[in-house]
Amino acid sequence: MKKILFIAPFESVHINRWYEFFKNSRNFDTKLIICKSFMENTLFSKVFYLFTIKRKVIITINNFEPDVVNLHTLLFPNYLLPKHIKCKTVITPWNGDIIWHKYGKEILLIRYIKGVAKWFKERQIKNSLLRSDLITYNSNAMKGGIKKLLYKNIPCEYVQVPGVNTKKWIKTEKKAYLRRELNLPEDKFIVLSLRQLGAIYNIDIIVEAAYRLSKIEKDIFFLFIIPVLGKHTKVFKDKVSKYNLENKMKIVGPVEYEKLVQYLQACDIGVSISSRDSCPQSVLEGMSTQLPMIVGDIPVMRELVKDNYSALLTPCRDVYLLVEKIIKLKNNKNLREKLAKNARETVLEKYDYNKNMKNMYQLFLNM
Repeated sequence: MKKILFIAPFESVHINRWYEFFKNSRNFDTKLIICKSFMENTLFSKVFYLFTIKRKVIITINNFEPDVVNLHTLLFPNYLLPKHIKCKTVITPWNGDIIWHKYGKEILLIRYIKGVAKWFKERQIKNSLLRSDLITYNSNAMKGGIKKLLYKNIPCEYVQVPGVNTKKWIKTEKKAYLRRELNLPEDKFIVLSLRQLGAIYNIDIIVEAAYRLSKIEKDIFFLFIIPVLGKHTKVFKDKVSKYNLENKMKIVGPVEYEKLVQYLQACDIGVSISSRDSCPQSVLEGMSTQLPMIVGDIPVMRELVKDNYSALLTPCRDVYLLVEKIIKLKNNKNLREKLAKNARETVLEKYDYNKNMKNMYQLFLNM
């Protein structure tokens, strides 16, 4: 029986689903270490937590003696790994920390960092690469970013994200019923946003679009489901109040994963215009439920969807084009149906959970 140790940030949906899959497999013994985010804490608490979690990693490796350690993201938590370990190391940089997209242009994350932080991050990235036996990637955009950082020949393996349970994430004919159950307006055209409030997700552009639409389209309603409430929440709510949009939208905090599908089924379209992404799970789930999507025009998304076929692409920071495309979908039922049908077929072909996890299973089994 092979032993796998997964190490990941707490917000990693993908690695948690990998862990659940392998935990229930007969040929693997698995452990998971979740590293909480400490971005908002004081310097002392950051350092203290860093030493605490690193000690936990070392103790777990010594006691568990894994055959493979899988680290999710290239930078954090890879610097927690001891320098000399006997097992194989797989790096899965799927939080997008290899590449950073700004308005559709692919550039390296480390070019945005200066001074001591830049030196530290570059050093940690190089150390992570040197100690890895395999790097997984899930898009050509990500592979390109990896290749720019590699200065030795390390195997790179294309692996799809875990994907979607296509039997659960499906379209429903009970939209009116779900809207009553979820306390959503039954007579409105509902636009859904599922992303977090960090700067890269461009939620401010969606709020700006909602404000402009409120002046010309009286029956459009916005639903914001915010997975993690943090330091950006107050700024977001202040902007909503500034534009007097309280009656034009609903803001929902973290939603149980089992209930999330109902919100997708109850809405008319979805918007996800992140400036940085690595095949977002929320977009795949929207596509699987046949929710027509407007997504950011960045390299990863151009691989995931075809513009005007399975989704609409739009510049991440262009509020005028976003408004235009929301109106376009609202007024064109045939286009919505076309996008929904083709999106579902795309997910069935490339992003089915059971198919993709079988490939991951074989990859780890062969290491």
